This record gives sequence, C-alpha cells and structure tokens, in this order.
Amino acid sequence: MSKDESRALDSAANSIPTAGLDHVLEALKGPKAVSTIAKSSADWDNFKEETGLDSDLANVGKDGYV
Repeated sequence: MSKDESRALDSAANSIPTAGLDHVLEALKGPKAVSTIAKSSADWDNFKEETGLDSDLANVGKDGYV
C-alpha cells in the first residue's frame, strides 16, 4: 500500500462520525433485560387500562368508596 492510499484510508476513517457508530453498536447489543417488578407494573397498568379499572381506583382513593 502506498503512502497516498494509506492517507486516503486514514482521512476516510476520520470522517466517519463517532456518534453514528456508537448508535449502531447500541442497536446491535440486543434487547435490555426487564426486571420482574417492571414487567409486573406494566402488566398491571395494561390490565387497568383494558378493564377501565383506573377510574374506579381513582374514586376509591379519593372518596374511600366506589
């Protein structure tokens, strides 16, 4: 490899934005682990939303009865 080719490769490597590479590497790491507590909380929130239980629970918390 000649000096000119080496310089061309060095300049090309330096022109690649690091933030872009970091973003790609983060995406390749795969899914993050979810704790049992976070999963249970999400499941409970989904259940309340699906059944309409949110308003009943809000009334009980505010008034003490349904």
